[in-house]
Amino acid sequence: MLRVLWQLFSKTPIFRELQLLGERKRVSRANHSFYNIDVTESYLFAINEYMNDQRFLGEFELMVLLAIIRLDNATYGVPLARELSEVRDRNVSLGSVYAALDRLEIKGFVKSTLGESTPERGGRAKRYFSVTAGGIRALQETRHVLSRLWKALPPIKGGIA
Repeated sequence: MLRVLWQLFSKTPIFRELQLLGERKRVSRANHSFYNIDVTESYLFAINEYMNDQRFLGEFELMVLLAIIRLDNATYGVPLARELSEVRDRNVSLGSVYAALDRLEIKGFVKSTLGESTPERGGRAKRYFSVTAGGIRALQETRHVLSRLWKALPPIKGGIA
């Protein structure tokens, strides 16, 4: 997996620019090559922006979007984590839910609004999330692609397909 990601990233314009601007020292160890690149914070920001521009859903992001819709499209982190834990039949950390929500919000697939502050939360407001039209489109596209992939599978030993 990392090799595939490296191959994809190494072909991007940002990587080529980093090679030219950074200090290039090719180091070979045990059939692996590394670049020691001196990168400033602005270049790391550019890499992050490039990676956030990708319009695909990861497995957990897909589950989070579906769970938000299942919870009437206006929920906050705690019930969302509880719902995902029940459906997946294993514990889901609140931190992983909020990390996914942040990624989805950056991609424009969810939007958040602040509710009223409550005394139980020390005066802090809850952050409610709902799926945007872009999120619905991403869900539909993902469902379409996954359906086509499942239908195109040859019979698998063990009776999955």
